[in-house]
Amino acid sequence: NGDTYDGQWYNGQMHGRGVYVYVQSGNVYDGEYQHHKKHGQGSFTYQETGIVYKGAWDRGVKSGKGVTVFPNGDQYTGDFRDNEFNGVGTFVHANGDRYTGQWVNSVQEGAGTMAYKDGAVYEGEWHNNKKHGKGKYVASGSSYNGEWRQGIMHGHGEQAFPDGSHYTGELAGGMRHGFGVFVDQDRSRYEG
Repeated sequence: NGDTYDGQWYNGQMHGRGVYVYVQSGNVYDGEYQHHKKHGQGSFTYQETGIVYKGAWDRGVKSGKGVTVFPNGDQYTGDFRDNEFNGVGTFVHANGDRYTGQWVNSVQEGAGTMAYKDGAVYEGEWHNNKKHGKGKYVASGSSYNGEWRQGIMHGHGEQAFPDGSHYTGELAGGMRHGFGVFVDQDRSRYEG
């Protein structure tokens, strides 16, 4: 197929350090091999996408600690398993947003914190890359601590505002809905 390998061999197999160039795609692996498979530390450059992975390999798949750099400036640093982000890791977006937390099959899943470039912070549960479950969001002097569904405030929660007013109660679709108590900046109380 025209692929080339420049490196160490053992018993007729790639074993030790080497560089493998995939001629058709232009992809390049530079790293360690064991019994003809990528194993140990190595880097893989995907020519067609510009994505570069540097880190641990286990019997031919990304597994362990590693870093993936995307051509748009995004970067993931953390745990890999079966070629996916799995475990705990940090994804820094090119725009400055930073997520640190749990990953399952390259999806934000479980506990994590997103620090947004504008200074807002969400700390809590995630499902399928969205705020989902219990979490706290703080931005521009306001905060919400409560339940989320598919990235939207939904369920029971507490809102606090810079003027000192606050709301405790039910929300649906990001809006106050159902029973709740609102206390305004003058300490007037509204229930319903």
